[in-house]
Amino acid sequence: MHTALTTESTSQSENVIELVRIAQRFPCGSAEYNRAIETLVTSVRRKIEHFAYSFDKECEIEDIVQDVSLKIFERLHQLQDPAFFSTWIYRVTANECLDKRRKRRARPLFLIDDLPSSSHKPETTGGEREDTIENAPGLDDGWENRVILG
Repeated sequence: MHTALTTESTSQSENVIELVRIAQRFPCGSAEYNRAIETLVTSVRRKIEHFAYSFDKECEIEDIVQDVSLKIFERLHQLQDPAFFSTWIYRVTANECLDKRRKRRARPLFLIDDLPSSSHKPETTGGEREDTIENAPGLDDGWENRVILG
């Protein structure tokens, strides 16, 4: 049984490599290129989904798949050896997950309405209302955010 799985896996890998070669023969954006890329992305979609989920369980899988698919479409001609396509896809997927994680962590989001009413301290400066948000969820002690409400 192990031999059958290995043979099936090898056959799938060979098909993917052949699809990469076919796509690389045509100019980016041509009908033939687009068909080859569509087939290629369809054949590796589940791998991208599983890898993205195992890499970052909080990521939006569909966004990652779409971004990776776009990168395949735009950059497949940069891949020098089709045999490294799977490795390249895992690297592209990991980079997309890392980018999304960085963006997610760069901006802790919370709503002012979700804060306890005691943390709002309205102040008036130059015709605008300025609220200071202290001890907000996601902020370390000593931090405060100023929100200008115009």
